[in-house]
Amino acid sequence: MDELESRLEQLLAERAEVPVAADGDPVALVERRMRRRHRRVQLVAACAAALAVVATGLGLGFATHFGAQRRGSVAPHPTPPPASSLSLNGASSVAVDRDGSLLIAEASRIIRRSPDGHLQLIAGTGVAGFGGDGASATLAQLNNPRDIAIGHDGTIYVADTANNRVRAISPDGTIRTLLGNGEQGDPVDGQPAVDTAVSSPQSVAVAPNGDVYVGESSDLVRVSSDGIVHVVIAARDPSSGTAIGPSFPPSLSPLAFDASSLAFDSAGDLYIGVNSEKTLIRLSSAGTLTSVAAQIYVSPGGLSTAPDGSILVADYGDFAIDRIVENHLSTMTAFISTPVSGIAHPLRPAAVAESPDGTLYMVDDGEATGSPSVYAISPGGAWGPLSVRK
Repeated sequence: MDELESRLEQLLAERAEVPVAADGDPVALVERRMRRRHRRVQLVAACAAALAVVATGLGLGFATHFGAQRRGSVAPHPTPPPASSLSLNGASSVAVDRDGSLLIAEASRIIRRSPDGHLQLIAGTGVAGFGGDGASATLAQLNNPRDIAIGHDGTIYVADTANNRVRAISPDGTIRTLLGNGEQGDPVDGQPAVDTAVSSPQSVAVAPNGDVYVGESSDLVRVSSDGIVHVVIAARDPSSGTAIGPSFPPSLSPLAFDASSLAFDSAGDLYIGVNSEKTLIRLSSAGTLTSVAAQIYVSPGGLSTAPDGSILVADYGDFAIDRIVENHLSTMTAFISTPVSGIAHPLRPAAVAESPDGTLYMVDDGEATGSPSVYAISPGGAWGPLSVRK
């Protein structure tokens, strides 16, 4: 910093020494203007370098060249935090990768927990916002990601709810926007997914063919492999009470539709948690809607696909985890009747996922403690808070 201060003083002194051109001497006048312009450029560059040093010391990103901050971009964080400094800070959703790693969505980050308990930052700077597309996901900003899903090729899809977008993190760690232009509104069928509006996407699931399904405030949309958005279900006409898409079951009002959670089973049928109606419905691969269960409270992240192709349900209203096999729902664990040893309050499941070895991971919604936490249950039935290693 001392070196920068000295350079600034030198430039200011040199600027003061620029001679004034004699009246009527056009050559001297041009020379004077060019020298002053050169000094101004050097002065601005030195000031920018000084600001960059200060910003880096505060842990902030700063663009040191003109035009670096474009709309939708973010200046890079100096470096991602080292794994040894990572810690979990609440959770909203979980998903299990094929190698048994656990992905955890937090308020503004995605963190991976390896099977041996080590943590790795996957996406997010820890500061809520939007930016970073086209660069490393660890330098990007997220804002209240509510759900995550993993594609067949290892791509991680994130419902970036408060940014009105769905983000995609490729296996090489680069992040991009899959769906949404940042504006709230109804998705437009047939439009490029990155150009359409979307309202607070809260759930995401990957179909067997690789298409990505997204649930938002009143729509279910599909993003095909060519990047086009297709409206699958929508309730948009209060005057007529009609909805876009297949006929609804008699027990469900189209106008109350919200796809708060999504998961595909092994047959390619899509299960949808409609939180506003406290019900589960199934969209078959043939395109028909049927009711599965009533009085089921499912929040974003509350449905997931188990390794055997069955559907896991985090039923936070009943303090339970359920499993759906061949369209039949049964309760696996109820945390009121089966409390967890060493935990004084009943756990309220908000999200659930299962690893290939049979371990269940569950997000407690934090109503009793004030902070959502992740818990694990081993195949042998032992429960406890998720363990991590530094």
